[in-house]
Amino acid sequence: MKYLLDTNAICEATAKNPEASVLKWIDANTDECALSCVSLGEIWKGLHRMPEGKRKRTLTRWADELESDFSKQILSLDTTTLKIWGKLCAKHEAKGFNLDVMDSLIAATALAHGLTVVTRNTIDFPQDVKIFNPWTE
Repeated sequence: MKYLLDTNAICEATAKNPEASVLKWIDANTDECALSCVSLGEIWKGLHRMPEGKRKRTLTRWADELESDFSKQILSLDTTTLKIWGKLCAKHEAKGFNLDVMDSLIAATALAHGLTVVTRNTIDFPQDVKIFNPWTE
């Protein structure tokens, strides 16, 4: 694997007007991509906040299929990743910057596995992490 899909990257497929070039890039590179369990948590949190209805049912099916499709490519938060996360956060807090918990956990997962984060929100990630933004390519 080479890439870790940020939540916004994997959710592009559910956008009302998805960016075709991003979907094409993900489709062409799926075998090289992983998902963090953190992204799955963010997706399910969003689903649980939605009102009941057709859109929620459709997105719930999509999330279930996503888990199935990426079942061998979902990365958990193990001890190594959490040690990296602690060091990453402490380093940035010492400089006066607080990192978002979810984004910093995704960043630590990428660092632990030597992956590049695929995201539109490049500013949300510390410079320690390799980033690729398919929206600008």
